[in-house]
Amino acid sequence: MEQEQDKRQIRVLVVDDEPDIRNVLALTLQAAGCTVQTAESGERALEIFRETPAEVVLSDIRMPGMDGVSLLHRLKSHDPDVEVIILTGQASVENAVEAFKSGGAFDFLQKPLDDIFQITALVQKAAKRRRLRLANRRMAAELRESERFNDAIIHSLPMNVVVLDREENIIKSNRRRHNFPGESPASSLFDLDTFHDFLYEGQSGCRENSGRKSGHETFLKSYRQVRRHEIDQAEVEICCAFPNEPRWYLIHICRLNTPNEQIIVSRTDITRLKQMEEQVAQSRKMEAVARLASGVAHETRNALVGIMGSIELIEMDQAEGASLKPRHLATIQETAKRISRLSDRLLAYAEKDMDWKVSRDLREIVRDTLDSMRTSIPSRIRVDLELEENPAIASVDANQMHTVLRALIDNAVEAIPMDGDIRISVRTMVIRQNQPAPAKLPVGRYICLAVHDTGAGMEKQVKERIFEPFFSTKFVGRGMSMAAAHGVIRLHDGVIYLESAPEKGTTVHIYLPATPDREEAKSP
Repeated sequence: MEQEQDKRQIRVLVVDDEPDIRNVLALTLQAAGCTVQTAESGERALEIFRETPAEVVLSDIRMPGMDGVSLLHRLKSHDPDVEVIILTGQASVENAVEAFKSGGAFDFLQKPLDDIFQITALVQKAAKRRRLRLANRRMAAELRESERFNDAIIHSLPMNVVVLDREENIIKSNRRRHNFPGESPASSLFDLDTFHDFLYEGQSGCRENSGRKSGHETFLKSYRQVRRHEIDQAEVEICCAFPNEPRWYLIHICRLNTPNEQIIVSRTDITRLKQMEEQVAQSRKMEAVARLASGVAHETRNALVGIMGSIELIEMDQAEGASLKPRHLATIQETAKRISRLSDRLLAYAEKDMDWKVSRDLREIVRDTLDSMRTSIPSRIRVDLELEENPAIASVDANQMHTVLRALIDNAVEAIPMDGDIRISVRTMVIRQNQPAPAKLPVGRYICLAVHDTGAGMEKQVKERIFEPFFSTKFVGRGMSMAAAHGVIRLHDGVIYLESAPEKGTTVHIYLPATPDREEAKSP
C-alpha cells in the first residue's frame, strides 16, 4: 500500500517531439500511478518545469531547437536534484553516454523500447533516489540545527561542561578560553593536567584536600563506574585549598543514552553553598550546646544536692560522735568528678573543631555500658541485646555515648515498676531516594541504636515536652538527662526521638551517621 502511494506521488515530465511516443509513455506512467505532464520541445519543457517542477524528466536527446543534453543542463541549473532519463536512438548513443557521465543524467534508454514497462521501474528507481537524497539532506540539516541548539544550551550553562567520547577524549566543551575540542584531540580528563585545568580554570596555588585520595583519583573511580554501566550517574565533591580560602567543586558525571556512549562531565563551584551549610551547622550546634548546657545545669544541680546531702550526713555523724564514714567522702568525691567531667565536656562541645570524635563500634559501647551497670539493674528486670553481626561503626565521643546510654537505661529501669524487660538493639540502615525515612532523615547510611522498655509509657503531653530543659516527671522517669542526651546526639549530627504510649512502654531511637566504608574502629 505504501509502495502504491509512492508511485502515485511521483511527478513526471515527458519530453519528446514525436506525439505517439509521448502519449504512450504518458499513458504507461499514469497507469502506474504517476502524475504526468508532457512537452513537445525543450523550450516548452522548461516553461512547464518552472511552473510545476517534476521529480523525474524523460527527455528525447534529439529534438528540434533545444536538444535533450541542453535541456538536461538547464534543468539541473534550476533544480540540481531533478532526475533526468535520456531516451536516445542508435545514432546518438555516444551523446547519451556523455550526458550520463558528465551531465548528471540518471540513466539512458535506447529507442525503440523493447519493454515499455521497463520505463516504469526506472522512473520509480530515479524518484526513490531523489527522495532519499532530499531526506538525507533534510536530516543532515536537522542534525546540524540540533547540534547548534545543543551547543547553545551547553554554552549558556553557568558551570564548566565537557563531553567525552568512548575513547575518553574531550569532543565538546563550553569553555571558550581553552582549546579543548578539536584543537587537541588527545586531551582527556584522564590526563591530570587537563583535569586540573578543567577543575580550577588555570588558577594557581591550589591543591587537593581530599584525605588519602586525590580529587583526580576520586573522579576517575566514579567515572569508571558510570562508564562500566554500574551506575547511571555520579557526583564527586572536591575541596581545593587556595591561598586565600578553600573552594569546593561539585563534579557531576552522567552517561548519555546514545549509541556512542558519550559522557557529560560538569563542574560547579559550590563554595558558597558549603559556606552556608557550615553556617547552618554551626547554628544548629550552638542550639544543641544551649540545650546541652541546660541539661548539664540540671545534672549539676542534682549532683550538688547529693553532695550537700552527704555533707549533712557527715555533720550528723560528727555531732553524734561517730567516726567519719569513708562512703560519704567517696560519694562526694565521685559526684565532684562527675560535675568536672560534665563541665569539661561542655567546654569541648563549645569549640568549633570536633576532634574529640573517633570511629567506634556502637556494639562495643553498648556492651561496655551494660557491663558497668549490671549491679545497678534490679534482678526483676531482664535485659536483652539485639546486636547485628557486622561492625556498627560511627564517629562518636565514646564517653558521651556511654553517658547517654547509661541515662536511657536508668530511665528505662525507673519506668518499670514491677517485673519487665529492657531491649537494646544496634543495627545498620541505608536510606535511599524516595524511601520513607524515620524523622525525615536524609539519604545515607546510619547506625540505629534503640532502647525499649515495657514500663508505664507516657502520655502525649509528656512525650511532647520530654526533651525540654529541666522538664522531669519522676513517675515516668525520663526527665533527667533527656535534654542533655538530645544535645549530645545533635552534636553528633544525629537524631533522637521516642515512641511511647500509656501502658505500652517506651522506645528511644538514636540514628547516627555511619562511618564511610566501614573504617576500622579505634580502640577506646
